[in-house]
Amino acid sequence: MQHIELSTVLPNPAFDRIKSLAGDWVESHEGKQGKSTYRVMSAGSSVVLVQDGDKPGNEMVTVFAPDGKDILVTHYCAAKNQPRMKLQPGSDPNVLRFTFLDATNLSDPQLGHMVGLTLRFADANHHSQEWTFADHGKEMTEKFEYHRPM
Repeated sequence: MQHIELSTVLPNPAFDRIKSLAGDWVESHEGKQGKSTYRVMSAGSSVVLVQDGDKPGNEMVTVFAPDGKDILVTHYCAAKNQPRMKLQPGSDPNVLRFTFLDATNLSDPQLGHMVGLTLRFADANHHSQEWTFADHGKEMTEKFEYHRPM
């Protein structure tokens, strides 16, 4: 059997914070509830968030992964594109802000796509996500509240 050299993941407290979200969550948004699951994957080198959609096939997947000391997010969106965002430096460990880096399957940058994600950690059982969507120069931010099911 051939020996494979594995990459080293640098210590990253922000990524550890994202990994702490592993498990099932109840999502609340505009009076509606849904389910989401965070899974630590690939020997701890990524976290996959699956958000249930309004019907089968409409689920959205977001992958968080370290890139050296940075964290990149790829969001597989119902808008049928895949924006990538990068963690921005911040002084509050309970707030992680990601901003647009680039996107795949986005033929025109004016078309609708995610440009921002902010995670706010309240405690081990509560957090929120604020997603910012841009469409033809206009931005809209929606907030989602999460709690672990009891």
